[in-house]
Amino acid sequence: MTVTPRPIIHDLARSIAFRLSKRWNQDRDDVTQEILLWCLTQGIDGSFADLEDEEEYFSQLKQARSSMNWAGERYCRREKARKEGYSPDDEAFYGVRHLEELVVIYYQVGIEEHAPIGTSDSVRHQKSDGAEYGNYLASILDVQKGLAKIPYHYRQRLEVRYGPLVHLSDDGVAGLSQSEVKDLVGWHHDRLTEVLGATGDQVRHRTETALRALQKALGGPSPYRGPEVAKAA
Repeated sequence: MTVTPRPIIHDLARSIAFRLSKRWNQDRDDVTQEILLWCLTQGIDGSFADLEDEEEYFSQLKQARSSMNWAGERYCRREKARKEGYSPDDEAFYGVRHLEELVVIYYQVGIEEHAPIGTSDSVRHQKSDGAEYGNYLASILDVQKGLAKIPYHYRQRLEVRYGPLVHLSDDGVAGLSQSEVKDLVGWHHDRLTEVLGATGDQVRHRTETALRALQKALGGPSPYRGPEVAKAA
């Protein structure tokens, strides 16, 4: 039995489609229909509108919006690829942990033709064609381009965290003395605190925020892997 989406789902679909159609230069009605079709196949019918628990209502609303946005963006990307004559498989997307590996190599090794010995398969084989040379070099060049796009304060966090402080844990960075900061980074301790924070949690959070800014500059997480996977990437 097919359940017809409630008005809240139609309103969400139109709102999301309006934004995505402008961003990707696609027909708004087509995007709306694609999102609604996705809702039908996934059982997203808006029944959460009847929930009396406000926290649960907003939680399910957020999940529905995220899933619908993912479906709409996936459609727009595929339509753009079709119209411009390339395959979505040609696009490269980076998960945060994969991107972190590449950033470390970029700051420790620089731009080289081949991945350093001992690096993970995910770094050496970015795409499915198995061409290690082209994929690795293209990925490192992507990192360089992405770093140039993000605000300076994010780039500075990544440069110091994955440059001279890469061998330390987040708590280890926060626990450095003034003399150690001077020896390792050449900065005053207060400057390091301003850039990365005073506690291990702050160092971790600010570094993660900078990585996600870099990920966004490179196109964001993959829109083809499913909404939950993309969110966690």
